[in-house]
Amino acid sequence: MPEAIPTLEANPSLNGAAHVAILASSDSFQVREHLDFLDRMATQNVVSGHVAQSAREIWIRARQETGNRLPLPAATASGEGHIRDCWDRAEHHFEIEIPSIGPTEFFYRNWITDEAWDADVTLLHAFPEQVLQYLNRIVTAAE
Repeated sequence: MPEAIPTLEANPSLNGAAHVAILASSDSFQVREHLDFLDRMATQNVVSGHVAQSAREIWIRARQETGNRLPLPAATASGEGHIRDCWDRAEHHFEIEIPSIGPTEFFYRNWITDEAWDADVTLLHAFPEQVLQYLNRIVTAAE
């Protein structure tokens, strides 16, 4: 049985909670790999520790906001020090980009209807409603 993923300190400005718990689930091994990837990117100086921690907290928050049903993203780290999480499910494409400086960038596209939305958001307390709406489209399409 895979080990349980530990509780992580959260950024209070991100979600107002003292701690964020990642619940052990059927994909706990993959969750651990994703979080280890973020840690490696910081250790190897591909991104700053701040960017890696922000990416971790934002992903954990997104997972919680979707009832722990959000699938793991395809995560990449850029040479410019950004981390990008992407989801492609059915016709839905969603990205969260965490830059080294500036607001978090969100992008959604429906490949069939051409609906598109993007926003640069400084996350202080909660995700904007549109972010939750598009994340839930990813969840629904993945089920």
